[in-house]
Amino acid sequence: MLPGIAGTEGIVGVRHTGDRNQRYVRETAKRIIHALAGFSRQMPNRRGAPFGVALLGLMPLVATVAAWAADEPSFILVLKDHQFIPAQLTVPSGNRVELVIENRDPTPAEFESTDLRREKIVVGNGRILVWVGPLPVGTYVFFDDFHPATQGKLTAQ
Repeated sequence: MLPGIAGTEGIVGVRHTGDRNQRYVRETAKRIIHALAGFSRQMPNRRGAPFGVALLGLMPLVATVAAWAADEPSFILVLKDHQFIPAQLTVPSGNRVELVIENRDPTPAEFESTDLRREKIVVGNGRILVWVGPLPVGTYVFFDDFHPATQGKLTAQ
């Protein structure tokens, strides 16, 4: 809950995504392995061994991607009653950052920032992911292009 703002129960400004990202990478690797194994069985006069060896060679890459994804912080921005909650968000500078934008209004919104060079539509009661950065130290303005009075600031420090 954000202090002093009614209806913000369950809103958390920062969340740890390391476990979620690692789980996603592991599940994706399993799907790739199963897809390649099925492909090798469908090919006549081919054996699955070359594919197995190739997949073993890919495992360090998968582990590297999992470690890289775990280091990126994630922040939640909520659009409610045509206001960003929180209106000012502080993120670490020098890192890529995942912004989760939840639109809790029934009408669509457009997350836009000329400073961040991002523009993305969020359907009513929808959610999008926006990656920004790595950002140098500074303040970046964002707004809802459909409702220009709805503005917020992202500060990298």
